[in-house]
Amino acid sequence: MSRPRILLHAMTFKRDLGAFYVLSKLLSHLECDCFVANNDNALARYMRIWQPHAIVTSTMSWAKSFKRVFPGSLIFLFSGEGGGSKDYSDEPNIVKDPETLGMIRHAFLWGNAIKGYIQDAIDELGEKCPLHKNSDLFDHHFTVAGHPRLDLIRFAARHSDSGSKTRIGFVGAFNFLNLKRTDQTLLRVILDQPKSKMAYRDNMLDEVIFKLRYLNMIIDLIEELGSENYKFSIRPYPLERVDSYPGSWLFREYDVEVDDSVEFFSWASRQDLIIGSTSSTISQLAMAKKPFINLDAVCQRNPELFDMGVMLQCYNKPMEKHRVRDWKTLLRAVKNYNDYKLESPELTDQLDHLYNVKTTESVLMLAAKKIKRIIDAEKPEKSTLLPTSFLPSIDNFYLNMNAKLHPGAYDKSYSFFNYAQIREKLDRELSGVVENILKDERND
Repeated sequence: MSRPRILLHAMTFKRDLGAFYVLSKLLSHLECDCFVANNDNALARYMRIWQPHAIVTSTMSWAKSFKRVFPGSLIFLFSGEGGGSKDYSDEPNIVKDPETLGMIRHAFLWGNAIKGYIQDAIDELGEKCPLHKNSDLFDHHFTVAGHPRLDLIRFAARHSDSGSKTRIGFVGAFNFLNLKRTDQTLLRVILDQPKSKMAYRDNMLDEVIFKLRYLNMIIDLIEELGSENYKFSIRPYPLERVDSYPGSWLFREYDVEVDDSVEFFSWASRQDLIIGSTSSTISQLAMAKKPFINLDAVCQRNPELFDMGVMLQCYNKPMEKHRVRDWKTLLRAVKNYNDYKLESPELTDQLDHLYNVKTTESVLMLAAKKIKRIIDAEKPEKSTLLPTSFLPSIDNFYLNMNAKLHPGAYDKSYSFFNYAQIREKLDRELSGVVENILKDERND
């Protein structure tokens, strides 16, 4: 067959695009034609004319739409989130629903934790599940690959900054308070929870209170430290409205930077110290052995919040040193930030269970090779009237025209990006990652 055409669907711009950009480059190296799309153009008419042989998506909820619009295309899942609790993981639902199991050709898992959740679901179904006591069929559908963004750290191009100020980066976590989608305000989200979901509503209340304490702690810390010896930066959560920050008194008074990097670690690598709460970003900071101070305890976070329970419990002991419990300890930790590097053997073991961090090969190259092997073996029959070389220009025209016809249409989208316009920025941030992966003999 000719070069396979692969559509990569990055659902969340600031979460998924970096990893999928690198994956697309590795697939191109394996002689595939790739295009990275978002929610706003993945199902566009010109994509239907292009007719991809395969689709790689970061969210399972889109599988049915892709199967309907692109019948015969192979669908691969590499989730944008992983390592949470069993109840909040999508992958076990693949084996619970025969239709979904038939739609998703292969799923790449973040670690053995999620593999265990899937196996539990199979065992509960028993003989009703075709994967029950069939390891070969399990391997046909699933591969433990690893955290998709770990490659962006392990193979990152190193750089140094000799600035005299200590650079402190705050990890944004204010999606409930500053949600980009105006149709999903905190009020609307709460009003949409019936009495049957009272536990969810109560957890949300705890989470909002924690976020407010967390935000207040950041404000107090910036005011206490001042900008004479410190340079502050915040990395907004992927679902936040970025334009809420600039222009505020705090950000003007202390010259706080609002990061606009595509990829989290592109920002984190420029900071001397990261301050934040427990999230999957800890795995990236631990891989890089970055100094990290955790504000969960001092901000009185409930350890049972949503799907964070697994992470909070998992990180409990190895994170003890990093989890400050009062204001004085926080200030002392900031002054001595080099004593707070994330490099505990126990933490590495925990992260390996969740994210497969001990693997020595490229996570994304493993996925690229698996995708290419499956396409070569199954040879999905697809014909196209649209050469891949025309796709970026057509996509750019469509997105720009749509923006003019519908002003503000993309303003509240957490997914939107114009791939043709952002390619240069992606190349600057991540081309070194691609080069280092391809040069590493472990990925041959």
